[in-house]
Amino acid sequence: HEQEEKDALRKQLAKLEAQEDRLIDLAADGKLPSSKLRERLEAVTMQKGAVAEKLARTGARIQRGVDRVYASVDLLEKPRELYEGLPDSARRSLLGAFFKRLNVLVTEDGLHLTSERTEINKAFHEWQTHHRLASASHVPTKQAAPRGIAGSCSDSQDRPTQSKGLNKTVLVGLTGFEPATP
Repeated sequence: HEQEEKDALRKQLAKLEAQEDRLIDLAADGKLPSSKLRERLEAVTMQKGAVAEKLARTGARIQRGVDRVYASVDLLEKPRELYEGLPDSARRSLLGAFFKRLNVLVTEDGLHLTSERTEINKAFHEWQTHHRLASASHVPTKQAAPRGIAGSCSDSQDRPTQSKGLNKTVLVGLTGFEPATP
């Protein structure tokens, strides 16, 4: 809708510029009295200014919309971090936005999860998968640094521990509140 409005404003601006050019040509020919030409030119110039201002505002509105979409995509890139960063009251709403149906089956073997994504979540997930596959097929120009160094702590030891009974992770790492001593 915004793009259609922008296109219509551009057409209107082009029409006013053509009208202005015709009036200038008439002034050069001297066929109309200068007072009438001046009035018409002022009216066309005022209309052009109004249309140009509307066009600028429409462009700014479109850009704000684009910025919001990119900000939303950035948030959705890491849904777990987004979910964990929300208060409990907002988590249910977020799950409702992501899934039509979310089934959790608790058995002796553990948790089994099945879900039915919302249309927007499906589309985003497909886009994200396509984007990752395209990125994976791209050959990097730099060589990646080795992940582990001999004698260093394993990755699982660096992560903060998680509580088994709460939905929030423990915020203190393995070293506690004090920094590790050398």
